[in-house]
Order: sequence, then C-alpha cells, then structure tokens
Amino acid sequence: SFLGWIDELRLSTTLRYEGQFAVPDGPFSPDGDTAALYHFDEGYGNDIGDSSGASGGPSDGFRRYGGVINGPEWTYDTPWYVPPPTPSPTPTPTS
Repeated sequence: SFLGWIDELRLSTTLRYEGQFAVPDGPFSPDGDTAALYHFDEGYGNDIGDSSGASGGPSDGFRRYGGVINGPEWTYDTPWYVPPPTPSPTPTPTS
C-alpha cells in the first residue's frame, strides 16, 4: 500500500533520469517524449484527465482503489503554492 501524496504523474516514451535529479519546482509541462501527463487537479470524482497532448490521446483515466471505503481524498493543497507573508500590524501614531 502507499501512504503519501501524489500531485503529478508523467509517463514518458524515453528514460528521463539515470541518477540523481532535482525535485521539480512546478507542475510538469508536456513535451515530445510525454506519453501521458496527470496533474490530479480535478478536485472531486474518479475521472483523471490526461493533459499530455500526445498523439492518440488523451489517455484519460479512472481512479480505482481498495482499502478504506472512502478511498483516497482530493485536496486543494499544492506543493507549488507559497502563501504570501502575513503583514505585521503597523502601529498607528497618536498625537
């Protein structure tokens, strides 16, 4: 079983990494070697959209799962969003 989060899944027609790689700092973008690309941004339901633009596509999917009756949860969290800092209160001058 898997316990964790999946935000992006890219299936490729070529080997992309042979060793260490940098953690992505944003969503994957499709290119000529992308066979399927799933951002998991649907937010509800069981349909998963392929945004690869690959020929013969799209290869949309359907979420299937076992285990907990409710299955995996959708969330609106994203690893790419950095919230703006909360402003500090500014003192109001008095006379």
